[in-house]
Amino acid sequence: MKEPLESDGFSARINAQSGLLDSLASNGENIHPSALDNHVVFVRLSGNTYAFKCGENKPVKSGNTITAKLLPLDKKVPFAAQVEYSIANGFFTEKVTLTALEAVDQPFQLGLRHGFDSKAWNKIICALYPTRAIDADKSTVFSYSEKENDRNRTVLDKYQHSLYPMSMLKSDRGILMAGSFDLDKFVTISPNMPQGYFPSLQKNPLSVKK
Repeated sequence: MKEPLESDGFSARINAQSGLLDSLASNGENIHPSALDNHVVFVRLSGNTYAFKCGENKPVKSGNTITAKLLPLDKKVPFAAQVEYSIANGFFTEKVTLTALEAVDQPFQLGLRHGFDSKAWNKIICALYPTRAIDADKSTVFSYSEKENDRNRTVLDKYQHSLYPMSMLKSDRGILMAGSFDLDKFVTISPNMPQGYFPSLQKNPLSVKK
């Protein structure tokens, strides 16, 4: 079952079984194709990657917003999550919150990934100065801002630095922008890590408190 969310030229479908985005189109163009594991909220801990689904917590719709509480598929993972999808003022917005249920005293990774068809796009453009533009099937990584308790994964050219928490897909049809309005928040942006995911966001804390 797919829960619809439509407004301002956007048409989204939320998978009622997983609580995650199944597909997204903008003005009739499919920018997030429906596919297995095309949207992943995850924690990577002790060398293993754990995905989150809503399970029995079905998505809740209110106006142009859908919210779902997520749990890890492995119940031993000490995290819970919540996703919120909304459409307003011409933007499709996704908010993901991951909460530690107990202290974790080792490095780990958390994040989210969205599947995309790299063949439908020409370039990935990263909001760095000087600008980084790579082929749509290539991967890269950079961090916006810095955080003391994070590995701050970044590959930069000489004198290069991040300008905004944003990356873009470019094709002959136009540009798709994916980013955050909050310029005070740290994030690591990693398109095509792993291959076939954009946007792909992560954080790499060295530890976390409950």
